[in-house]
Amino acid sequence: MEAPDGGPKGDRIWCDGCYDMVHFGHANQLRQAKQFGKKLIVGVHNDEEITMHKGPPVFNEQERYRMVEGIKWVDEVVEDAPYVTTVETLNRYDCDFCVHG
Repeated sequence: MEAPDGGPKGDRIWCDGCYDMVHFGHANQLRQAKQFGKKLIVGVHNDEEITMHKGPPVFNEQERYRMVEGIKWVDEVVEDAPYVTTVETLNRYDCDFCVHG
């Protein structure tokens, strides 16, 4: 299988974010990310991290976890994902690539 850019597809792709007030742009980002791999793992940040970096979220973390789980291109949701993605994060969840929207 090839990714949209013609390169090989990875097995597991990582995306993360706040996903507060989920909208078409979020879904489209995840749809595009899924094209680069076989499984899409999405990390969702907790309320404390979002409040510290962006201000309080509209939806609480449990609601946001459920909303992201409902997006058809998402294979797995990582709750309480670290705000900064590191190589250690990718290794912990056995991800081959990180896609940033």
